[in-house]
Amino acid sequence: MVADGKTDQKQIVVSDWVKELALFRLLDLNKQAYILSYQTTRSDSLTYQYKLKPKEKAPVQLLTIRLNKNSEISQIQAIVQTKNQLYNSEKQLNLNCGKDKKGNWSIKNYSVSGHQKLTMTDKKTFEVVGVILN
Repeated sequence: MVADGKTDQKQIVVSDWVKELALFRLLDLNKQAYILSYQTTRSDSLTYQYKLKPKEKAPVQLLTIRLNKNSEISQIQAIVQTKNQLYNSEKQLNLNCGKDKKGNWSIKNYSVSGHQKLTMTDKKTFEVVGVILN
């Protein structure tokens, strides 16, 4: 983990994966309000990219989903922004999947980096990287 240039490293046991990966669950674009908000592009047959259209308002600015040759998700990348009169934040999310030691498809690693800025404070940057060891 890096916060404002200070690095800290810890090995932990995650007891609640739903809570740990909550930011990635917020990437759900399947909401009625977003039905016309995103432009979808395909750079190849295994990549889906959803980009927020100009003048549309939603927190997810960009979402890229990459599949492997078996149509399993291999990577999710996103940019999430929140802006209002008092607060500005941006997060870059990245999640990579692959086969674990037992041959099961699972999350291999993930990261969240970005910044937060309150109107009357300095910009704070952060980065959190999680690596699954099992």
